[in-house]
Amino acid sequence: MVELEYILDENKMHEDVEAGFPDEMKAALLETYFEFPVRFSVKGIELLEWPSPSIKVFQVDASGNIKIDVNKLGQPLLTPWRSNPILSIATICFDEVRKACRGEESVFEIPGGAGLVFKKVNSNIKIYSTINSKSAEADCSELIEAFTIFSDRARTFVENLFPQLITDQLWECWFK
Repeated sequence: MVELEYILDENKMHEDVEAGFPDEMKAALLETYFEFPVRFSVKGIELLEWPSPSIKVFQVDASGNIKIDVNKLGQPLLTPWRSNPILSIATICFDEVRKACRGEESVFEIPGGAGLVFKKVNSNIKIYSTINSKSAEADCSELIEAFTIFSDRARTFVENLFPQLITDQLWECWFK
């Protein structure tokens, strides 16, 4: 089972919308806008899980509400939720998954360091996380389905906030 999801961080969303974006910043949307908690799990293995020694940790309750804990001077907390730009996951990471399904080894570099390595093994894709040194395998079709759902959700979200991107030269191919 492949789970790929994000949770809307309304504070970050409002910051991004208020900031708007000048034409020269459109390419930067991939790495600087809509940085929300993202979780990527394959067969129960949390590939984005990371220790958070003294920074904000996103915890999610059973209703899907975000709770932000600040870990102060204690043992590192492990959280499966890592703040990532959702457009980067929906476009660049999805492209890396497609490459792997075609038999090419590929790497998705997560903004801020670390990454996910995708490699085809028979009909499966082996995913190795440089964040936590964990690995998991999933069927190509399961990965494509999870990334399609994630991308569709991200696309709808962005379309609603910035409808002008639908016809923008840089972004219009993604919105088709």
